[in-house]
Amino acid sequence: MSTTQTFPKCVSIRVTPSSPPGIAVRLQFHMKRKNCFNYIVFADSNGAAEVKSDKLLAVFDEERSAFLMDYENPREVFSGKITAKILSVKELESALAAYEVFRGKVSFPSDYAEHLKAALGLGDRIGSHKVEVYA
Repeated sequence: MSTTQTFPKCVSIRVTPSSPPGIAVRLQFHMKRKNCFNYIVFADSNGAAEVKSDKLLAVFDEERSAFLMDYENPREVFSGKITAKILSVKELESALAAYEVFRGKVSFPSDYAEHLKAALGLGDRIGSHKVEVYA
């Protein structure tokens, strides 16, 4: 029998070695059923970022409401696994294109597009960096 994993109260990342501020990191929250949830954070000048569960769950609830067939409640089907990946230039371009398609349909932070563009400005200088995730 599968046990339910508690959704974390806070998720933090650390990019190493020391990175330029603004690197975009996709957090992927793996679910036991249906699709994973994704959330992008932007590292500060120390290579760190964190996001609280209330923020994550509010975003995931909105996404789940907009796409009912694709997602289940993360409070009930979270697998306990979170992966983190530094976004490439191509992935950043895709995220910016998705923002243009979905803005007005789902909520985005007011500075989301600016952060994506700033991360794009870093180009491929992020190739040798690694990211760790802590929950």
